[in-house]
Amino acid sequence: MRRWPGSVLRLVVPVTLASLSFSAGAAVSPEPAYEMGREPPSLPGEERANPRGAVAVDAGNITIRDHAPHNTLGVRLDGYTAIRPSVAVENGWLLRSDLGVGGAYKFRNDYADLLFNGVYAPRRDVRIQLSVSQLRSGEGFAVPQSRDLITVLQTSYVASIRKLWDKSRVLPETGMSVFTARAADPGKRDTGTQQLETGTLAGYMLNVAARPAYHSKIELGYRSQSIAYDHPMIDVLREKQAVRSIDYSRQFDDCSRINGRFSTGAGANQVNLQFERRGFSIGLMQSRTPQGTDNMIRVGYSQPLGSDGPRYASCTGKPIAPTGLQALVDSTISRSPFLPSQPVARFAALKTASLH
Repeated sequence: MRRWPGSVLRLVVPVTLASLSFSAGAAVSPEPAYEMGREPPSLPGEERANPRGAVAVDAGNITIRDHAPHNTLGVRLDGYTAIRPSVAVENGWLLRSDLGVGGAYKFRNDYADLLFNGVYAPRRDVRIQLSVSQLRSGEGFAVPQSRDLITVLQTSYVASIRKLWDKSRVLPETGMSVFTARAADPGKRDTGTQQLETGTLAGYMLNVAARPAYHSKIELGYRSQSIAYDHPMIDVLREKQAVRSIDYSRQFDDCSRINGRFSTGAGANQVNLQFERRGFSIGLMQSRTPQGTDNMIRVGYSQPLGSDGPRYASCTGKPIAPTGLQALVDSTISRSPFLPSQPVARFAALKTASLH
């Protein structure tokens, strides 16, 4: 039996209480050891790529990636069980010890997305990131009473900065992200009784965090955004949303960890609780909307495969550390959650009356 050094077998079983549906997925990927002494500064709302082995199989994607100290190259198959899976090619590298660039190209039928990232760490406790995305999609924009598709082009930008103060006792940190996206229909074709409205998304997010205890962290976040749709026969209709969130995490001496998050806004309240300990994790998520309440339980377990699997690090390290080289490399291929993955566009009936 062949074994991949540094890999784990992960079993995740999400249970949706509202519908009593069960599903399971097996994954082959390394388990990132949590080292508080190696935790790099994170960008607000950032979903940074985690260092993984050569092959990773998850419930929704398959990834083959080659990691080196100063660069990374990978290929990912997303939605391989779906009718229209997509392929993504990722590449990132360091130009020097404080500057990294990279991106990804994702494509499938009638969809293509080109991502570019630049990450700069002028100091050991500061990170600045700029992301640009060029999206081209015809999904969901069929001309009424026709088989033709309308291709929508969209360009998105995100700028983020994060600052740490590691000399303070509570280790405060703050961050800010500014993002915008603009969709356009280059064809401007006649769609009959319906008109395709392309929109402009703009917003920002603020984060403030501190560590009141040695192995705990609390973070407050505020996100505000608006979408303005263009229509030739009505006034501009602007939709505004604001979301407030609070996150808490606590690491214990036995390497167990708890995470909690509460967010409210945009017509929904969400609560997430999770407990982790040496490969085992269990989480509860509740979402309340005007339509009802959904509850979900998520149970997971990871076990190293082979004697060369990852070793769990000591949990007595320093709670914060400057940005490392590997963190910069990983950031060059990560997609910011503030970059829309679908065009900001919709169909609307032609009207002569103004909307207020």
